[in-house]
Amino acid sequence: MNRDLKIVIFGLIMMMSFESSMTAPPKFLNNTLTKYRRGFADDFPWDTFCVDNNVPDNTFFAHPESCEYYLVCSNGQLGAGSCEGFHFNPAISECVEPGSFDCVLDLLPVWPPPSEYCPPPGSNQLVILPSRFCDAFYICVNGQPVEMQCRPGQHWNAERLYCDHPSRAGCQGENGNGPLLPDCPIGFVGSFPHPEDCNLFIHCNNGNRNIQRCQHLHHFDVISGRCMIMTQAECIDEYRGRRA
Repeated sequence: MNRDLKIVIFGLIMMMSFESSMTAPPKFLNNTLTKYRRGFADDFPWDTFCVDNNVPDNTFFAHPESCEYYLVCSNGQLGAGSCEGFHFNPAISECVEPGSFDCVLDLLPVWPPPSEYCPPPGSNQLVILPSRFCDAFYICVNGQPVEMQCRPGQHWNAERLYCDHPSRAGCQGENGNGPLLPDCPIGFVGSFPHPEDCNLFIHCNNGNRNIQRCQHLHHFDVISGRCMIMTQAECIDEYRGRRA
């Protein structure tokens, strides 16, 4: 074999190797390393999750707290692995170049604010906390922040500590730049999808609004109105795309 042909063959091998590393199917590793369990509750049922939820083998999930890690059902158990510098794309179940798709993590910080901002249970101290949304605020009740909602069309005035006209409230929260959370009508008890996060949903109870999170590896399904395995749930963004 002459020298030029060897160089061409070597170049083709290197190119194929590089391309396969960019779109390589994930390799199942394990779930025992602490880094893979980050963000999960200590009692999360790794050994029984797939069987309990009727998830078939070779079903891949995006890791809720890392774009590089992934989860997969194998032999009835939930395992984990790493794309080793690449990002896992759940749409194609492959490891791809970072930035080639929008990686959205489920375990982003969720308001209400931490309970340490509230006085201890049993305290008579009135503490009011702001919300990330302009039309809401929190009141500490028995050591925990409870979300309260202003009347439609009003914003929380953090200086005067009451709901006010938006022009006077001066709120710079997410209502001005992002989608509004739906109002909860009086007399209605039920749930709405969160407009920005598939893992969250909005529970209404007779006019009171509360942001809640689905359990690990579940998304809120807009058709059934409940949390389902994320590979089976139809997220609000996907639903909008089908209706557009």
